[in-house]
Amino acid sequence: MRRIKVSNEVLSFFAALCFLGAWAEYLLPKPLPFLRFGLANFPILIAAVLFSPKMFFSLSLMKIFCQGMVAGTFFSPIFLFSLCSSITSALITFILASLFFPKFISFVGMSLAGALGANLMQAFLAKIILGFEFSAVALPLFTLGIVTSVALGFFADFFFRKSETVAKIQEGNFSVTFPKVIQREGEKPKMILAAVGIILLVIILFAKSLSIILPIFILSLVLNLATSVKISIKPAIIFMFFVVFFNLFSPAGKVLFSLGGFKITEFALKGGIEKALRMQGMIFLSTWIFKNKAFPRGKFSEFLDGVLALANKFTEKVGKRSDKLSPAFLVKVIDETLSEEA
Repeated sequence: MRRIKVSNEVLSFFAALCFLGAWAEYLLPKPLPFLRFGLANFPILIAAVLFSPKMFFSLSLMKIFCQGMVAGTFFSPIFLFSLCSSITSALITFILASLFFPKFISFVGMSLAGALGANLMQAFLAKIILGFEFSAVALPLFTLGIVTSVALGFFADFFFRKSETVAKIQEGNFSVTFPKVIQREGEKPKMILAAVGIILLVIILFAKSLSIILPIFILSLVLNLATSVKISIKPAIIFMFFVVFFNLFSPAGKVLFSLGGFKITEFALKGGIEKALRMQGMIFLSTWIFKNKAFPRGKFSEFLDGVLALANKFTEKVGKRSDKLSPAFLVKVIDETLSEEA
């Protein structure tokens, strides 16, 4: 398979897709904290057959960073699980793509092999770090890995065949408008705002108590409204509702009440509310920081602008037409997000 030279702008969009996958994965309930559904691996599968080694492994590192940032697991054993399993999966996927795609292996095969390698690494680390017996974690790991990796493999194959973006990348005539926050000449970056925003982001990211998360969420909303930054309230409410709803399927702790036999527990309800407020608060704070041109302009800040802007565009498009979710619809939204100016 001929590899394509891609720009930093294209890399930023694939990083945005990894961010969205990590975000969706964080919101889903898990029987074990280190289990991964692999949703952030879809861009990795596509990149494995298109990108140069440098760009592919850069994207893989960005995916690991996105997972740690979204879940707030930096400096924890869980981040070690993610780091080791992601590196293992990336190496296996890239080697198979380089040697055997498309003649002898498909996206489904690469996805399965990458998931198998990642799950074996997770099971090994679970034994070493947490003291779990291999047999205790092997079955849930492998069962989940097979189901999600097959689904991701089929979607990657569908996207590869149907996406206008992939076709243009292969033809060498694809370009994406890199979203930027334009800073007027002579305007100084608002470093105090940047410092305040970063401090609040760090606090809400690592906070364990609803009494801390809720006030920062309210403050993030007020900051956007006070500075006339345009934010989408309705999609945010819908998003938070579904976060709480999906977390109710991990019942644990004291039963608060039952709905038709379905038990609502204190742990599940509180955990869902915390996740919803934390994630939406981070989105509001990020929007406020970048829309107020708080950072000095540079390659890193422009790249981060691009990732966040593209992720927000994609989320808004899906939210407006969530009743039409299908593989074809998702491919169309991805193509539209890249083809439009920010």
